[in-house]
Amino acid sequence: MLTSAFIAATVVLGVAGQLLLKLGMNHAGRLGQIGQLFSARYLAGAASTWQIWAGLFMYFLGALLWMVVLSREDLTFAYPFLGLTYILILLCGHWILGEPAQWWRVAGTIVVAIGVLLIAKS
Repeated sequence: MLTSAFIAATVVLGVAGQLLLKLGMNHAGRLGQIGQLFSARYLAGAASTWQIWAGLFMYFLGALLWMVVLSREDLTFAYPFLGLTYILILLCGHWILGEPAQWWRVAGTIVVAIGVLLIAKS
């Protein structure tokens, strides 16, 4: 039961990390070219947003919990549960960020959810 809670927490931390990174990048601005990412000016702007740091921290905490999960469960059992992040990202992206939830994104997410359910039943 505790391992399931760690898996759930890892998923939630991953989703929170993604949302915070997206909010931080919205603040930092759109990258025109990949080389722009490595410019000192752009890095300073991105690094100055609290959302970037909070997102990275969420990922760090999630990685620590994931190591606990991996010490207790088979990777082939635990890893598919990370597919739940696809479902939560679709929902949170739509409700929190106002991103469109087109039918093909919803359909793909449903396929992922069915896969997670099949793994959970094993």
